[in-house]
Amino acid sequence: MTKTTIREDIAAVLGGGICFEALKGVRVVTHCLYPSFEQVTVLVQRQGDGFLITADGGAASVSFAHGVDRAVADEAMQREARRHGLLVIDAALVVTVLNREWLAAAILSIANASAAAVARGVEANSAP
Repeated sequence: MTKTTIREDIAAVLGGGICFEALKGVRVVTHCLYPSFEQVTVLVQRQGDGFLITADGGAASVSFAHGVDRAVADEAMQREARRHGLLVIDAALVVTVLNREWLAAAILSIANASAAAVARGVEANSAP
């Protein structure tokens, strides 16, 4: 049995979309948006027979670009991680899935959580 590429796996579960090879895996440009209207990009890496999916620090860097304090950004990421069943590792939202069937849900969870964490941080930062 021939092993599929990450791009083939992503195309199979998302029906296409914009993705491109990166140094550490494949980057997927999602329809989720940060408050600055940048699209959330998710990094997908093969991990055994499964996948490791991360926003690769995107939520943290976009939060800092919006002037959000690190402690506020960290709390926002932790809250969204709990809400979406993810982990925060080295200021990055991360999840692993065991097979391709969970890949679409994982990509969308990471993207939604990343966008929501930044929005939450920006909102908290601008509260009087």
